[in-house]
Amino acid sequence: MTDETPEHYFFKFAFPCSHLILEDKGITKEEFENLKNRFLNKENPDKETLEKIFPTAFRRIKKLAEKLGKPYWDFSVIKQYWEKEHNRLIDSNEDGYEKQPESFKDLCRILTAKIIDKKQDMLVVEYDGKKRLVSGALVKNAEIGDRVKIHYGYAIEKA
Repeated sequence: MTDETPEHYFFKFAFPCSHLILEDKGITKEEFENLKNRFLNKENPDKETLEKIFPTAFRRIKKLAEKLGKPYWDFSVIKQYWEKEHNRLIDSNEDGYEKQPESFKDLCRILTAKIIDKKQDMLVVEYDGKKRLVSGALVKNAEIGDRVKIHYGYAIEKA
């Protein structure tokens, strides 16, 4: 059992997408910087703010929660969304992903990767024969050889 809140679990996986929301002008640069500071300090916005900034994810989470017969802020629903449903949507080209190039979908997937090199707060990770540079800011105690979950340009947690 974890003592992590649903808000924190959601936010650590969702924040990497905020770069895209900023590019699409869904949030301001100031809002993005506030989110980034919270993310790097392992703090999270309140539920209302998270739902406002990440409406697409919550539309999907609500649909999953209904299917599971649970409240959408239930920790198990949030966890299942990020650990299973998110990649399933990408892999089955659903809900907008059909329009995206494979390179973008690869960045969007939640993947488990092995750390093969460290350069300050940056990690070189390897998965499926591919290498990628990601931020290690959330996994400061991770070492070469450890496995981490990655999303977009971040190592989110040790796997």
